[in-house]
Amino acid sequence: MYVGKLLEVYSETTGAEIACIDDLSAHLQWQEDLQKQRVRFYDAEAFMATYRDQTEPGTIESFADQILDAIDPALATPMSAHGRLTTALSIAGQTKPVNVLAAQAKVRVKQGVCHQLANSDRVTWKA
Repeated sequence: MYVGKLLEVYSETTGAEIACIDDLSAHLQWQEDLQKQRVRFYDAEAFMATYRDQTEPGTIESFADQILDAIDPALATPMSAHGRLTTALSIAGQTKPVNVLAAQAKVRVKQGVCHQLANSDRVTWKA
């Protein structure tokens, strides 16, 4: 689901319909951006899987909720989908959740949580 939401961002930004990943072949910049976003997503997935069994129940959910709380104002701001995405990623990267996982969470992981939130339909970049 998060990839579909990123394709919506790229479609809005380019003004061309980008319905699938193959459509990015004509847009090298966005093809590279998608790869970076995928790395973030999978780093967050690995992080959450690692700590899911090593922490108290609800710890990783609280971590994700705190990221959502931090980026939520950016999601409500009237701007382009790309503007919302980049602003939210920037905010997430700087967020310092009050959580035992905070010290282990690198910028890319916190940014990847944004994509996890999009994947669970808690975040949408395009208004």
